[in-house]
Amino acid sequence: MKLVTSIDFKIQLKTSTDYYKNINSNLGNRFKSEVKKGLINIKKSNYYEIRYNNIHCYPLEVFPFMIHYSIESDFIFILEIIHTSRNPKDSWINY
Repeated sequence: MKLVTSIDFKIQLKTSTDYYKNINSNLGNRFKSEVKKGLINIKKSNYYEIRYNNIHCYPLEVFPFMIHYSIESDFIFILEIIHTSRNPKDSWINY
């Protein structure tokens, strides 16, 4: 399956990476590397836990973020990467 990323995902990834880079440049690189690892894992085995209206969630191992995605007929749509302290209901997820 092909991965397709949303604009929201790209914006949040950049914002979060920049945040960690401001703390320490290596930390920013580690964050981005962990996200890439998560995307590879999602592509390999895309059936992680469903939490919201057919939205799957993949938790990062080190950083407190979850990658939210949906599975379409022939691709995986990466919707957003959300810090675990945020309530997805206050974000983009429609109920």
